[in-house]
Amino acid sequence: MKRRRQGKGWSIEQLFFGLLVAATLYLLLVDGFLRLKTGHKNLTVLRDVFPALVLLVGLAHMATSPGTRLWRFPMAGLVLAWVLCTVVQLWNPSTTGVFRGAQALKPHLEFVPFFFAAAVALTTRRRLTTLMLVIVCAGAVNGAVSLYQSQLTPEQMSSWGPGYKTLITDDNPRAFADNSGVERVRPPALGSDAGFGGILGMLALPCALGLALVEARTRRWLAVATVPLLLTAVVASQTRAGVVAAAVASLAFLLILSLRRGGFRVLVTAALIGLAAIYAGNELVSGRVTTDRYSTIAPADLVGTYSSARGGGLALVGKIAAKYPLGAGLGTGGPATHSGSSLNAGKVSAETEFNYVTAETGVIGLLVMALLFLTTAGRSLRLARRPLDRALAPLFCAIFAGISGMILLWFAGPVTSAPPISALFWIYAGITAAWVHRSRRAGSAGHAAWAPTSQREPAPVQRARATAGVASSVSS
Repeated sequence: MKRRRQGKGWSIEQLFFGLLVAATLYLLLVDGFLRLKTGHKNLTVLRDVFPALVLLVGLAHMATSPGTRLWRFPMAGLVLAWVLCTVVQLWNPSTTGVFRGAQALKPHLEFVPFFFAAAVALTTRRRLTTLMLVIVCAGAVNGAVSLYQSQLTPEQMSSWGPGYKTLITDDNPRAFADNSGVERVRPPALGSDAGFGGILGMLALPCALGLALVEARTRRWLAVATVPLLLTAVVASQTRAGVVAAAVASLAFLLILSLRRGGFRVLVTAALIGLAAIYAGNELVSGRVTTDRYSTIAPADLVGTYSSARGGGLALVGKIAAKYPLGAGLGTGGPATHSGSSLNAGKVSAETEFNYVTAETGVIGLLVMALLFLTTAGRSLRLARRPLDRALAPLFCAIFAGISGMILLWFAGPVTSAPPISALFWIYAGITAAWVHRSRRAGSAGHAAWAPTSQREPAPVQRARATAGVASSVSS
């Protein structure tokens, strides 16, 4: 598969990488704020430019380079199976027409092109760490905004724009009363719904710890400096599921690190960074953010809290699968509920990801999407345990931790229907597919020939790393 730059101009990898960085910045910092500020939900068309460009660039490259086979990447078959499972729903009897059904396809397929873009572009250490640093910095900015919004009254938050007013005053208001009876806001940060900053903080926190253990001095200290703000983003979001998911993701990151050779030293370093960040984060939120909502997720109360909040919806998965084994029509739940594309719109519970995917795509769609998440988690775990470049192991640990948090959030809501998870999942899956592909090629071509090294490292260090790679290959 020839994808290298020939002569002057940008290579396909550089084009995809630039589009991924631009899309990540727009989705995590601009998209939600712009929609709530103006009150126009149709502004999502602006973010559609990025996956559309990725698709056009990919198709143009395939047309001009006949040997290119983007579907050869690991998990590409599952991705195409997911596309098929959703597209066939256009002819579901409960879908009111192909045109309206096509509009309801968007939440399911909008960011699928990012999988192939990430698989092509994020195959070097520098690009991978740069994108993770973008995610981390965006999470820190959202943390700072969440902290500010936490100190606003619902009336003050409503004055930010028509979308914010609707968010605070609609049938499911994103506000609550603390133990003192004071009305508080559930901050949307720079997203379009409450809890956006917390979910992004959950995903960015392992990335920050991974970068702190991998990157050169400047980027390392930048990553460390963002950790308190990422913790603030999680706590200030007032999203209980986000707090639990962040705890699980962080523990998963530390656990996988500790199981590697030499992992104890790295674990101690990460733990010290975490403790310092917790102290700094506590100083940030003390007196500014209430934690009253979190009293119900203490270990002794966690199961009971979930059962009362989401247990009823989760119990309906079997009934939905039995009644609509082939799906209840596109637009039955999620963002496309009001598009008029399904006869069953609003009639079927979409409280959890299980309900949402089963209702929209049927039992087969649920199995395919579950396999995509589990396969990404399993292969990222394998990369973390046996990476091509040992220095990158913390980054693959961060991807595994993020996917673990996403899987946990399946029980809390339709997480694949909107950013940040709907976009970052496909990017994480693409990264995993790319490095699994490299590992397979390294296995057939010789480990030392493929072991990636930092261009900033001196020649003796590079030779030592190559020698270590050969020894590892021989011993295995």
